[in-house]
Amino acid sequence: IKIIDQHLAAASSNNSTTMQSTLQKLLHEETISKLLPAHCNRREVIEVGSFNNSPALFFKWENGITVEEWVGKVQQIHTQVGVVDFNVRLRAAMAIAKTLSQFHQKSVAYNALSPKNIVLMPFEGDYVAKFIDLSDAVVCKELQTYKDMTAVDLKSFGRLLDQLFQMEGGG
Repeated sequence: IKIIDQHLAAASSNNSTTMQSTLQKLLHEETISKLLPAHCNRREVIEVGSFNNSPALFFKWENGITVEEWVGKVQQIHTQVGVVDFNVRLRAAMAIAKTLSQFHQKSVAYNALSPKNIVLMPFEGDYVAKFIDLSDAVVCKELQTYKDMTAVDLKSFGRLLDQLFQMEGGG
């Protein structure tokens, strides 16, 4: 079990408004997590609870490393051996695109696509990407909102691809 503490720092004060806001964010993340089907690659919330007298989410542990860590390792390998296989980067990018597509198929815009919010796990010669921190995700009920919010996701995905492939071919 892993406890999210990203919102706990904000909640550590005795300010009841801050505590209420933090609790609302955590409940929102739980709601989004439960809205998405089991096959959708998101970190699973086990329960909303309390940790050190602050609101907390308890998650199922996910194996793997963040894309941020993965890119760092890829850059080290690039420096040491010259070139990292393009197909390795492509498989990681495809896993992220698949997970983003799963969210969009359920009318959920992730809204926080960044290397620190994606966990990559090797699986049968490929990768599986799991999105963590659903606190900024949005359920889109109107078509225009869906188009606007998924456009934000796609722009973020483009920036992420740039990070994944920036060292490819010596660039």
